[in-house]
Amino acid sequence: MLGIRCGAEADLASNLKDLLAEIDGATGNQLGRIGALCVYGTSNGSGLVLALAKALQDRGAPKPTYLGLADLPMMPFGRNPPVPGIGNLQPVNRPEVSFGIGAQLVPLGGKLIPPSVAHAPPPRINDPGVDADKRENFFTRQGNRVRLFSQSPAGRLSWWWTSTMNFGEVHGEVGGWTNLERTTSAGGPVLGGRGRVRSTKTTTTSSAVWP
Repeated sequence: MLGIRCGAEADLASNLKDLLAEIDGATGNQLGRIGALCVYGTSNGSGLVLALAKALQDRGAPKPTYLGLADLPMMPFGRNPPVPGIGNLQPVNRPEVSFGIGAQLVPLGGKLIPPSVAHAPPPRINDPGVDADKRENFFTRQGNRVRLFSQSPAGRLSWWWTSTMNFGEVHGEVGGWTNLERTTSAGGPVLGGRGRVRSTKTTTTSSAVWP
């Protein structure tokens, strides 16, 4: 059995290249030797998990036994650069905003913090098109917020997803996967709802077994 653990950078292309090279070396460039492949990633590492699974699938590798994601970063205006082979992880659904939500703006340091939508349906991306015997997406939505944008994927002067995290990162569901919501207690009530919703780790872990 081979275990691989690595970090994930903003541009995942080099991380993906290194992972594929390590797998090719271990299998002697014979991906059919993979007997069981289990891959799990947290935060930015979740994007790398998707990229790795898609690359192996495109190369004809056996279907993974397990794919797991935790707080996959969904970007309100699209990830740049996109996840190789997957896309920009932009939500496809508009937020459900209750009447009078603007009154929930919280002043902090001379700024107004966007209102929370932690109790509303979460953002969602379409099925990224990678197959596995079991696909699980763990997510927390306490940090999800909305803002009124002059232009957004929902249209002109529309509410759209945002947060207090870098690039407005939000977390939610993946179409076609088993989505498992979790809660967190890290962070403060203003900046992250009931929590910051994201671990500081950007880890991808994979294990493979072959004869």
